Amino acid sequence: NNIHEQQLIASAADWPALVLDAWSGQRRRAAYLNLDFVEDLDLRKLPPAFPSVPLKDCQADLYAGAYPGCRMPVVEERSFPFLETQSYRDLDLQWIGHVDDAGCDDPAWSITEEGRSTSLLKVDSIIGAQLEAPSLGKATSMFFELGNYITGYPELHIIASAGTVVDIAYHEYAMDQQFDFKQSKLRAADRFTLCEGLNMVKPSEWKALRYLQITIREQSQPCIIKDLFIEQSAYPLSPAVRIECEHKALQKIVDISLNAVALCMHGIMVDCPWREKRQWIGDVQRIALINHYSFQDSALVRAVLKQHKQLQSAEGQMWACQPLDEEYPTQSMEWFRAVLEYVDHSGDKSLIDDIAVTADRLAEWYASWINADGLLQIMHPRTMAWMDNTFNPVRHLKNQTPFACMNLRYVQFLQDMAHMKNLEGERETAASFEQLATGLKQRIVDHFYVADDCSFKETLLSDAPDLRADCTQALAVCLDLPGIDGEQIWDAFVQRQTSDPSSCIFASPFGKYHVHQALGKLGRTEDLLNDIMEHWGPMVQQGAATTWEFFAGNDYQSLAAHSQCHGWAGIPVVALIRHIAEQDVRAEQFDITVETSLGKIRVHKG
Repeated sequence: NNIHEQQLIASAADWPALVLDAWSGQRRRAAYLNLDFVEDLDLRKLPPAFPSVPLKDCQADLYAGAYPGCRMPVVEERSFPFLETQSYRDLDLQWIGHVDDAGCDDPAWSITEEGRSTSLLKVDSIIGAQLEAPSLGKATSMFFELGNYITGYPELHIIASAGTVVDIAYHEYAMDQQFDFKQSKLRAADRFTLCEGLNMVKPSEWKALRYLQITIREQSQPCIIKDLFIEQSAYPLSPAVRIECEHKALQKIVDISLNAVALCMHGIMVDCPWREKRQWIGDVQRIALINHYSFQDSALVRAVLKQHKQLQSAEGQMWACQPLDEEYPTQSMEWFRAVLEYVDHSGDKSLIDDIAVTADRLAEWYASWINADGLLQIMHPRTMAWMDNTFNPVRHLKNQTPFACMNLRYVQFLQDMAHMKNLEGERETAASFEQLATGLKQRIVDHFYVADDCSFKETLLSDAPDLRADCTQALAVCLDLPGIDGEQIWDAFVQRQTSDPSSCIFASPFGKYHVHQALGKLGRTEDLLNDIMEHWGPMVQQGAATTWEFFAGNDYQSLAAHSQCHGWAGIPVVALIRHIAEQDVRAEQFDITVETSLGKIRVHKG
């Protein structure tokens, strides 16, 4: 088929479709973060001379990865709502003062090097404030804390002389009321040169922020701040299923989980709104599932999952996102599971027809990498042996050994393929996938199970670190492997993580989903609650408004270089409804209250 007919964008029919090289060569972000998202395909929003090539003038065949910042060059009618906007004015001025102008061409580097002002100014209100020109070599800077973590467009109305420069910086993290972009490795600031008189300063793309800093440079005359607010943009969501917890910290965990997921559903589904805005296909599975358990917006999920079809290469593997042309095998498996979860929760089987060929080609590509022992070991040079962020101790061994975790996840993929084939009425093909899954289970036990300590080792190399991963043990529990006692597996790992934690690979919030599934299957609901409080509780203690990409305990500063709004970390919502309250969110209505060691938890719908 012509690739032009395969690639789709979820948008309105009257929006022009473009091939965008959106951020190539721009200083505002690192080079590897070439971003693209649906709303930038609206010509009415693009700034003049935005680097683009109209699709009708594009002679070469398009493929995923052909153009940085290009995913979806053909328009399809938008099936989900547009973003809603409102003025957000809850900006709390923390300080305003003069700083030594660092003179950097890069506005983010200037703000980082200048730091917090030690020469403070007194203003009654920033709106209407007249700011005198500082002395030579100085700049006027102001720092705001928002009442929440929001997405939108900072907008400053300012009367100034021609040539005055305004830097607008935005961040989700601030240490001692200042930004360190060198630590976060992102240049999250925009620079504007003003004309004479009243200027409206507003970035051309939406931002995600909890803190805002504005610095005025090259100021030769007094300037007047006429207005300052954020044009907040958000995707319209409202919880269909609600969780009410008597325990205040647990309730806050629910709140920050849902807030993070909502912020990551910004008309697309992104892994994080501040750092990347990219639709990593593994992140989407977690975000979509949490959505099914809370907001139940099926239309957006369908559109995003259909978009992911175009991430498949001619060989059959699927890139994890654009513009990163690398295969992360378990992420592709998560994408396919998300398709089936969408069908299960929405009742809409038509998506299966749309992606069936993609799934078949993906299954064939995996099958081509079965090694002599019958295990999945992908040797493709553009493949990252990724199971969870915390698997770094073994990831570099990908060309030397298969991994237990990836093979266990592949068992689930084979079972998912069987489920899809049953939905399509292909019973014989479904049975063949089930047979493959059954055979792989036995081979995993034969090769990875260590009977002496009732656990699954991660690699088959005798000279590799002898590590055990909680994701791996959890998947082993969930899959009912032959001759394996799930209770023993989990008890053995709990004992190991206490007696020899250095030999353990602990899960990030992404991998914790499997841990929660295992604890739920074993009926260990109190252990599940304790796990949530132990790992998500520090987020609440540190005043988080959203869930984090990593667990950091009380070492909040260590998260400065990582996302502090990650949708995948909202999984406690699923655990509380699925395993604690034991409710089926597909039901039209329910209302149940359960007693736990953390007090009452009420879950209701309708």
